[in-house]
Amino acid sequence: MNEAQIANELKKRKADLAFWVDQFDRVMGNDAGMWSICEMQIKWHRDRIAQLKGMRFALHCNEQV
Repeated sequence: MNEAQIANELKKRKADLAFWVDQFDRVMGNDAGMWSICEMQIKWHRDRIAQLKGMRFALHCNEQV
């Protein structure tokens, strides 16, 4: 992935994360099934964002060398 692709996916993942956090807040305590799905999605998006940031940092470091 190049830097533009990483930036684009980061933007999408952050928007998706905001959506799932909002959903989580809405269903908190009301629907255990949906609560679990929200929790899983939040974790996945946070992990992917961290991974993308790591990729972006690695690209930056490679440019410095």
